[in-house]
Amino acid sequence: SAPLNIMVWAGAPSVAELAKLGVRRISLGAAIAQAAYSLVRDAAAEILRYGTYDTTRAELTHGDLNTAFVH
Repeated sequence: SAPLNIMVWAGAPSVAELAKLGVRRISLGAAIAQAAYSLVRDAAAEILRYGTYDTTRAELTHGDLNTAFVH
């Protein structure tokens, strides 16, 4: 009778698919942190190999980030 909670990762079924199966809550666990550390690793490797910084090209502006964290 308790809600069903699931840990997900890249390649797992979508939220909609899991909801159809009765899942009430999903967790990404460490997946977001792992993705961020992967970016750090890739950026460092690019700097060391090529002396460039393209890996760090941001999709979000500083304004976008400020708005996201103020609310």
